[in-house]
Amino acid sequence: MDLRIRIADLMKEVGSSKDVEVAFDKPEITVGELLFKFPEPPVAELSITNAEESVLVRGILKGSAQTSCSRCLSPAMTEIKIKIEEEVLSIDEIESDDAEGLPEQYSHDYDSIDLSPMIEQSLIIDLPAAPLCKNDCAGLCPVCGLDRNLEQCDCELERTDPRWDALNSLKQGLSE
Repeated sequence: MDLRIRIADLMKEVGSSKDVEVAFDKPEITVGELLFKFPEPPVAELSITNAEESVLVRGILKGSAQTSCSRCLSPAMTEIKIKIEEEVLSIDEIESDDAEGLPEQYSHDYDSIDLSPMIEQSLIIDLPAAPLCKNDCAGLCPVCGLDRNLEQCDCELERTDPRWDALNSLKQGLSE
């Protein structure tokens, strides 16, 4: 996917800026083991500014994503509101000897800038690692697998690790 924005007009004058609104057109994104689907493309409202030796990209990415709840596996909707603030160097600056040791950066070619990697990285970093269908999700019973949001089961959940038995018997002996 290519969200290339022309910036040739910005590069003529330091301090000039341009406001853009772009939609991230990928229908889904995978983060770790989680698949996030976008009912509608997330939209980024950005300001792109010529900062002489770099281009500053600032704005906000908004939308929503659907995935599975990490506790009960029901559908979970998460709202997206991500602040974006990135400095984008020219391709010449990145390839120069002075750039050695700098972290990997986004780049522009004085004519255009591709915003898709920046938006995708922002989503990957900001989407929840353990999404929930609701804050008080009770999850699945670890014994029988029943969804405890829908009904209660009679499973005994207070199982202890047998490696602690010796310590528990010592503790009971001290309390007697």
